[in-house]
Amino acid sequence: YISEEKWEDARVMFLMCAEQHKTAFSYFNLGVASYNLGLYDEAEKVLGVVNFMDSQNTLTWAYLTLALLKKQNPPINSAFQTMNEALKLGLSDQGLLKDIFHACLE
Repeated sequence: YISEEKWEDARVMFLMCAEQHKTAFSYFNLGVASYNLGLYDEAEKVLGVVNFMDSQNTLTWAYLTLALLKKQNPPINSAFQTMNEALKLGLSDQGLLKDIFHACLE
């Protein structure tokens, strides 16, 4: 569902997975689906759980940055810190970097 960008289906599936199998993988994909559905508060919370489980996942830091920047009143300092962590860990996904740049401009 994630690769096909079927975000609602992915959210439902990974919500069930996260309840049964509390893994960074299931929570990460739930966070990505929530972010892409515009559920930024939910995405922030879920991605925070992923960070607790695996603080070395570059993509988690990138999506957390995006979720923070897209919130109604974005916590700019927190978003800056999460972006720095993603870069420090070697974020190289050009699409995510572009999305972060555009979210910063907004």
